[in-house]
Amino acid sequence: MDGEILLFDEMSQQLHALNESASAIWDSISCEGTLVRAASLLAKDPADYTTILTYVRSAALGWLRCGLLMPALTPIQFPCDQAFKLEWAEFSVEVRLLGTLDLPMFARVFESFFSQSPPKHYIQVEEIKGLVFVSDDRGRCLARWPHEWIPEVKALLTESILATPRSGFLVHAALLSRQGEGLLVCGEPGSGKTTLSVSLMLAGFDYHSDDIVWIGDAGEVAGAPFAPALKEGSWDLAEQMDHKLATSSAYLRNDGQQVRYVLGRQTKPNFRSLGSVLLLTPSDDTEPRIEAVARVEVLTAILSSAYSPAGAITAPTLKALVGCIGSARVGRLFSGPWRDNRRLVEEFVA
Repeated sequence: MDGEILLFDEMSQQLHALNESASAIWDSISCEGTLVRAASLLAKDPADYTTILTYVRSAALGWLRCGLLMPALTPIQFPCDQAFKLEWAEFSVEVRLLGTLDLPMFARVFESFFSQSPPKHYIQVEEIKGLVFVSDDRGRCLARWPHEWIPEVKALLTESILATPRSGFLVHAALLSRQGEGLLVCGEPGSGKTTLSVSLMLAGFDYHSDDIVWIGDAGEVAGAPFAPALKEGSWDLAEQMDHKLATSSAYLRNDGQQVRYVLGRQTKPNFRSLGSVLLLTPSDDTEPRIEAVARVEVLTAILSSAYSPAGAITAPTLKALVGCIGSARVGRLFSGPWRDNRRLVEEFVA
């Protein structure tokens, strides 16, 4: 178009512009099928072959990482010994792992989702020559490095959860419980929900989610129990909380954040009544505290991150949620040092 060479990625609905060199590499790969043959085709002088192969591999890696190229992978429903069935609410998937992968770490990060239910979808993770290819039954395939594939699987699972039709709706929040009564913690990304959740876990609360919570038609709540993901800025705090806290090695997410997963603390997903709701607010340079908050403000905060695959929340569901908020303890936590936050929350739900 007007002299520009464009690639259209149908899956992501994005256009990618190619310069003349990239266009030649793309055409050569399309023609020859392998990187070595593509480099041979482009090398007019045999002395240039090694340099050109380096350029071809670099370009191909970029295209593999964004899903524009796909290698020849094992068929996604081919029999596989390392297959894990995962389920939450009405979402179910089988994750198939092939090649040299950290299977114990995968199991510890996602163990609370494990199920025996027949899967509705498939995700395949295959290691080939040091790269890890994460693909699904919708035709996507992304190349990741070994320290990136677990966050990529979590991202695909999250996307599938959001797309799965269900009653009720989803919100971005953390969920914990004590003696069967749910504590919902709402806050902006980066406000400290995960750090607070880990602190409360260590104080005896049951952990359910630090990211996605399902609010059902009757106002009941259930968390998507991904292992808590501590961002790099909170690693020192986790060490202060408990130097024996079991965490994974560092993984890199698509947003550039490095995270460590807290291991062995998840609980099996099930519904909880909503006993308390806290709105988490960064410190305003005064003493950490919990202040009274209007219940309509709590409702507004919950709905601000609400998502329904149906595109709407029904009036009966909203009415049930209003009733639950009406009988719950509600407050705004102006956060401070983690010990103070934990003490305040324990006193609040007592």
